[in-house]
Amino acid sequence: MSNLKSSSGLVQQLNNYYQKHGVNTNCISYSHRLIPGIGYTATVTLSNFNPSGTYTGTGGSIQAAKEAAARVALQALGQVPA
Repeated sequence: MSNLKSSSGLVQQLNNYYQKHGVNTNCISYSHRLIPGIGYTATVTLSNFNPSGTYTGTGGSIQAAKEAAARVALQALGQVPA
């Protein structure tokens, strides 16, 4: 997979990875919360693993936090450099 120049599109890249490998994208779920003074934190859970894989990211917006969490998940899957 190519190196990414920005964090934009990592949520989609994670979905594409699952589709490419024939795994239902319903196995990917996100949650988020606002941490006052810090920003948002998002967690992506990959439920097709036992135990489920859980990865967290932070950002200034909900979408940025989701992108950061997706990056950590993709790193764990070996799809983006650490």
